Amino acid sequence: MTLIPKSHPRLDSLLIREKLVKGFDNNLVAKEGLLAHGRGETFDYLLGEKTSKSAKEAIKAAAFMLKNAQNSVISVNGNFAALCPQEIIQLANYTNSKIEVNLFYSTEKRKKAITKILKKSGAKEIFGLNKKSSVKLSGIDSNRRIVDKNGIFSADVVLVPLEDGDRTIALKKAKKKIITFDLNPLSRTAQTADITIVDNVIRAMKLLVIESKKKTQKMSNLTGYDSTMVTLCDQVDVILVGDSAGMVMLGYENTSSVTMEDMIRFTTAAKNGRKNSLIVSDLPINSYNTKKDAVENSLKLIEAGADAVKLEGGKEVAEIIKSITEAKIPVMGHLGLLPQTAQKYTVQGKTKDSALELIEDAEIITKSGVFSIVLEMVSSQVAKIITEKISVPTIGIGSGKFCDGQVLVVHDMLGLFEKIKPKFAKRYLSLADEIRNAVKSYTIEVKEQKFPDIENEFQMEESEYNKLRKEIE
Repeated sequence: MTLIPKSHPRLDSLLIREKLVKGFDNNLVAKEGLLAHGRGETFDYLLGEKTSKSAKEAIKAAAFMLKNAQNSVISVNGNFAALCPQEIIQLANYTNSKIEVNLFYSTEKRKKAITKILKKSGAKEIFGLNKKSSVKLSGIDSNRRIVDKNGIFSADVVLVPLEDGDRTIALKKAKKKIITFDLNPLSRTAQTADITIVDNVIRAMKLLVIESKKKTQKMSNLTGYDSTMVTLCDQVDVILVGDSAGMVMLGYENTSSVTMEDMIRFTTAAKNGRKNSLIVSDLPINSYNTKKDAVENSLKLIEAGADAVKLEGGKEVAEIIKSITEAKIPVMGHLGLLPQTAQKYTVQGKTKDSALELIEDAEIITKSGVFSIVLEMVSSQVAKIITEKISVPTIGIGSGKFCDGQVLVVHDMLGLFEKIKPKFAKRYLSLADEIRNAVKSYTIEVKEQKFPDIENEFQMEESEYNKLRKEIE
């Protein structure tokens, strides 16, 4: 618990210090790294502790370079890992970059600590840890000369935040394109790099992730509750096993009657039909009232076949989200209209105050660790602002085209569910009409003895049939 009052004029700067001290206590940061940060903080103070226009332009250029690289690598040291672990993973995912641990004050204890926090934040593969794949850069004598042959050594673009000049110069001589964060525009690193972002690394990384996200292909999401439908929909990015199943599958008036047992059964069915799509399952109402309940019920959905869980709410569930992510379960957030508790289905974010609250909630649950956020029935202007301000993808349902992806209830999209016809749900088919017509045709053919016909029957061999007739007559 921090002792810094929220009213402190330099709150962000002091919180960064606390992060680094915690990083030092956890073997991430070398004591020399604390001194290096102090020097950078001085420059940041002179810059007004805000991101300049030129830094924003450099961030756009950096995002473009990373997205268009053939083999980009994000180099990670202790300070970087302590300050921006989630953003490192997000940037790697958005730009298809590798992550490599590379340290000046290199110890096995620090490497293990950095690896641990990166994996906790979602890293799947980390380079720079296997001695068998280590090679040496020429032109440098420090520990940073040791790089991974499948990582930095073979990269065409390297992001080197919080860097020392020697390695930057060596990497340039090795024909690498270099992107760096450096608050001192006169340093060797800043002068040598291809793109220098003169800004605090936390501010800059957040903006770099958001800029890289903009250039990422939109995500397609559909609900799915049974094996047959999921098999047919298994080409979308995400299958959402939503508690909307209560309405479209179980006939409830709303989602408030859906239970954990229901969600486990629907999740299992979806898993049985899925081969490609990510499965995200809703935690139903009252299943995440406490941290203990939230973690236990999330584990049940994961065991049933989900890859991640989704829950509704903003700041009031921030600690719940943290507890689930700390149990290594990915969480999707849900803001705007919250069907589990909504009294009326109305558009959210139509006033300045309600919009500001939504924006604040999105930023809070992003910090709590969600990997994406569903925005339901949020005004398109506010959805656009949220999408541009947070580092994780937004998934819109009735929230306009500016979200990073879209989700629809599959029964709405196919025209199967007629009790409610949301304005935002485009109908790509009218299956309800086709099904009714098919049932009508079937009924008529049965009554008129047109079905089944010969091609729908199975026949005995005539000799066997004759024997049977003889036996029973």
